[in-house]
Amino acid sequence: MENAFQEQLIKVKKNKITAFEQAIEQFLQYLEKERHYSAHTVISYQNDLENFRAYLEENLPEPVNLAQVDRIILRRYLSNLKDQNFNARSINRKLACIRSFFKYLIRRNLLQNSPAANLFSLKTKRNLPLTFNYEQIASVLDNLDETKLRNLRNKLVLELFYGTGIRLSELNLIEIKDIDFYNLVIKIHGKGAKERLVPFGSVLNRLLKKYLERRKELLSVSQTSETDALILNKIGKRLSTRGISRVINKLLGPVTTTGKSNPHLLRHSFATHLLEEGADLSAVKDLLGHQRLSTTQIYTQVTVNRLKKVYRNAHPRDNLQD
Repeated sequence: MENAFQEQLIKVKKNKITAFEQAIEQFLQYLEKERHYSAHTVISYQNDLENFRAYLEENLPEPVNLAQVDRIILRRYLSNLKDQNFNARSINRKLACIRSFFKYLIRRNLLQNSPAANLFSLKTKRNLPLTFNYEQIASVLDNLDETKLRNLRNKLVLELFYGTGIRLSELNLIEIKDIDFYNLVIKIHGKGAKERLVPFGSVLNRLLKKYLERRKELLSVSQTSETDALILNKIGKRLSTRGISRVINKLLGPVTTTGKSNPHLLRHSFATHLLEEGADLSAVKDLLGHQRLSTTQIYTQVTVNRLKKVYRNAHPRDNLQD
């Protein structure tokens, strides 16, 4: 096993690609084909690994053999990132990418041990998630004219985000067969090829049925055989994640202080508003598709801060002097 990379290098000698580059390419294909990561995530992993490869090629004899990479080299690489003014969150993301890469190499019997296994992430300050209030969201939804097909579709997109708390990539992947109108649940294809069922209410139920009745108008101009996607663009193809983001920014940008918005703010709003209304934290975790409860707990801090603000503004004895 210790000579696995040398053997791989011999196999690719006839090509211009190195064994290291081939390993990166195979890892990215694994993320896309087996783990079903979004294109955006795969590109992010690719950029991080190319950055890592460039550093190693500058600091190790060529061709780089990953069996040579040890904990000391990784620590120097992380220190180099810090010298380049990368913040702690970005450095931790790159480290997480490298950890995943080495784990993949071990599973493929190309390495025995991961040099990143005992490296600790940098401490970061967890910023509280930004959210919309209900009035902002309702003001947009109530003013969309459903008689216009584009407005109907855009309203459905907004209701799906706020009504289920799903991610951008998850909404993009929804197909008609994933919707169970009898049980009022949608099968969501989440991160790492994990599936979960999320419920939806009467408002979303009505919008879904109304949109599906008119969806054939979009299909009539389509020149492809793709008919399974729920959310379509004006030429009858699956609306891209970028297109969905543009829809949300156009709808909610005018009601924000910055003039910009994104789908993830609706996910934050979904979780925060549920907890404010007394929802169980574990249930919200499952609805969001979080693996760990600690990831969901950040929303409890948002609700506590709002409760403190209400208390300070409303309680008659809060501002009394001693």
